[in-house]
Amino acid sequence: MASKSAKTLANELNTLRVFPDRNYIKKEDHLIINWGCSRVPTWYIDENFLNTPLSVALACNKLLTFNCLTRHIPNNLPFFTTIKEEAQEWVTSGSLVFGRGLLRGHGGRGISLLTFPEWTNYFPLYTKNVGEHREFRVHVLKNEIIHVQEKKKRDGSTIQETNIRNHHFDYVFCINN
Repeated sequence: MASKSAKTLANELNTLRVFPDRNYIKKEDHLIINWGCSRVPTWYIDENFLNTPLSVALACNKLLTFNCLTRHIPNNLPFFTTIKEEAQEWVTSGSLVFGRGLLRGHGGRGISLLTFPEWTNYFPLYTKNVGEHREFRVHVLKNEIIHVQEKKKRDGSTIQETNIRNHHFDYVFCINN
């Protein structure tokens, strides 16, 4: 409910915003656009529901997302593993490797750059950076890509280049270059 973009969308569509577990009575002609909630509402009806709670849960979890994307675009993903020993081999061979401690984290939370092969922490997900690092956010609606954003350094930023790219280091998702 606090999302600025959700408010803008609701205003542009001249529609309501509702909490998933409050007193809302679902009507057949209502179109529900789920804005990032993975909990199933008490009034949930699958018809006229865009972005189901299951889809949100899948998109929010980095490992589930990678596993799903592997089935659809296997050649265009970062290398990833859940096996610590494999990630240690990557580090030993000189690759840039990240451990993700939070599968549902955002904004760089839970990410560690792994710089030596003997680290003791276990991470549920490891990713290996190969070549040029580019990051995209892809919006899909009914199996069609409807919007693509690329993460880039904010224009005019004076913050030094970093391997972790988030708002703190002046990285933002951009449209139209």
